[in-house]
Amino acid sequence: MRTDPLNSGSYAESPSELPALVTANTPVIILQCQEDIERLLQRSRNLFVPLYTHKITVSIDGLSSRNLSDAQMRLNANLRECGCQESSIAAALTLFVYVALLIFEVGWPSSWHWRHLVLGIGSCFAMATLGKAIGLLRARFRLIQELESLWKLNRNRKLHNTGE
Repeated sequence: MRTDPLNSGSYAESPSELPALVTANTPVIILQCQEDIERLLQRSRNLFVPLYTHKITVSIDGLSSRNLSDAQMRLNANLRECGCQESSIAAALTLFVYVALLIFEVGWPSSWHWRHLVLGIGSCFAMATLGKAIGLLRARFRLIQELESLWKLNRNRKLHNTGE
């Protein structure tokens, strides 16, 4: 047995002895029960810590194959989100606004100086970085919402089956 750096538990080298949330040497999270969803939810809520996984597989008994595949598709789409779209939009808007302000304040490009170029590049870079951070946070929030939805769906299924 060795300690899992991503999870508070421990796991063995043999795949047959592994808990559902951890697999040997592969960055895949397998959700098989309510506790697996709760553990991943807990890890996901720590917004500024990476999840260290590239794929989530949902394999919960009792849920329809359509529910499982839809949930898995949405979870993985949010997991793979990189924030590039938000980053490029922020950089493009910043460039547009900066050039418009330069034209309004300084005049046509013939009167611009190197410092205007440096300030413009710095502004675009800063806003692109901010846009990327916003995109990553939005994706993490959507991942958390999807996990909560899956948790509720599984809980309701269990309650319905046990008659509580």
